[in-house]
Amino acid sequence: GVGPSNTTLVVRYRRNSNTAANAVPGTVTNISNADIRFNDPSALNATSRQQVVTSLEVNNSEAFTGYASNPSLTQLKEMIAGYFASQSRAVTEQDYKSLIYAMPPQFGAAKRCSIYRDSDSFRRNLNLYVISEDNAGNLVATNNTVKENLKTWIGSNKMINDTIDILDAKVVNIQISFDAISAVGTDKYQVQVNAIERLKRLFDTKLDIGQPFDISRVYNTLNKTRGIVDVTNVRVINKFGGQYSSIGYNIRENTTPDGRYVDVPKNVILEIKFPDSDIKGTIT
Repeated sequence: GVGPSNTTLVVRYRRNSNTAANAVPGTVTNISNADIRFNDPSALNATSRQQVVTSLEVNNSEAFTGYASNPSLTQLKEMIAGYFASQSRAVTEQDYKSLIYAMPPQFGAAKRCSIYRDSDSFRRNLNLYVISEDNAGNLVATNNTVKENLKTWIGSNKMINDTIDILDAKVVNIQISFDAISAVGTDKYQVQVNAIERLKRLFDTKLDIGQPFDISRVYNTLNKTRGIVDVTNVRVINKFGGQYSSIGYNIRENTTPDGRYVDVPKNVILEIKFPDSDIKGTIT
């Protein structure tokens, strides 16, 4: 509606904890409690007052992506070393990444970032690719508010000649399927469960933007699983559409000739979105 003139509206709200900050569009719709007060209720029609109270609605048209889960110990060590070396100024790629990860949490956060010089630009233009995560820990596009905060945050620390475009990284969802041979006398079902759990732990930490998928790590992890004597095949399959990303990617054409890696462009990040169903294997 149209607010009356010469009127001060006071809106009090509670802020959520940072661990519950992320929400997909259209999910923040419930009002747990609304305290609406009228200056002179007796002068107003009771039915009209009730209509005003019950007309209150909330909805989030954009995703909330202001929180990123804690990094692993290995990532934390790398981030600390990079930030210490950067000395609060951004010159190299690592300087920029350290600065971005160090942005105060009240301004939001990017789960992963990567920065490259734009080869098509005549100036020192840099392309910064970012990605965030939703409340389930899955990768989603970073919202515009966080991007604006990032631009402001790094603006005072970047080189004066640097211009930066903040862009969304493209998410490519994948599935891992393997075939392995178990030792004689072992419980094949239990071997399968153990193998899948080991792979889940291996990929519990999200990959970086532009990071190739290391197929040899999958072979190595499976071969170290108790009860497996040989891994005969590992397949990486692109999953897209529906609950997955809409981006299709030709895994076969982008696998190295020796079959050890799946290469990805600088602006792409690979993700196993549903480990419970997207990591599967057959034990014979």
